[in-house]
Amino acid sequence: MRVQSHFTCSLSNLISYNSMVSALSVGQDFQHARELQVLEDMHQAQVTPDIITYNALLGACTRRADWQTAMAWLDELSDASLVPDVVTYGTTLAVFDQAEQWEMALQLFLELQRSTVQPPCTLFNSAMASCERASHWPNALAFFDQSGDQNDARGFNTAMRACGARIWRSSLLLLSSMQLYRIDADCKSYLAISLNVAKSGQVQLLPQLMGHMSFSGLRFARELQRR
Repeated sequence: MRVQSHFTCSLSNLISYNSMVSALSVGQDFQHARELQVLEDMHQAQVTPDIITYNALLGACTRRADWQTAMAWLDELSDASLVPDVVTYGTTLAVFDQAEQWEMALQLFLELQRSTVQPPCTLFNSAMASCERASHWPNALAFFDQSGDQNDARGFNTAMRACGARIWRSSLLLLSSMQLYRIDADCKSYLAISLNVAKSGQVQLLPQLMGHMSFSGLRFARELQRR
């Protein structure tokens, strides 16, 4: 009974500390020093951080775009023999994206693919966005292909932007493919394609594209004029 009571108390303390870290991570004044203080309190109370603890700490790094600290937390949880889960990878990818560390985001996603974690559509989209911003369009389109039936409107739009002027015809093919997946093209879809077409010098195609637009296209037309 004493062992069970100790386990219940430790679990209760862990939940309390995790709740504290999560609450601090969404606060306006969350600083790295406070992270360390909470962890120090946990060690003094003989409460071992779990993957939820580290995921909350990584979430705090997202708000600060603090990719160096995020890397340190990843190393620490690995040293503690904890296994990253989909939240760990997703949150860290968000940190790298906020910090514009797209090369590191790409490396992390490749590590994710070698793990036992099955990446959902949102993580593929994050990886594609990082590649697109870093102008690594081959990798972005490769991730798009790998996501397969998970693709959604955001994934298609990101892939279209990645095509750029270099392979603008591919963005037109992606637009056609959206119909096969029964995904509606939106304002961002037409904006991405039209910018690709315009930058490639194929401005004669713009009226045809505008002809396929609905109400969202009217808003897109004003957006394109501002650019």
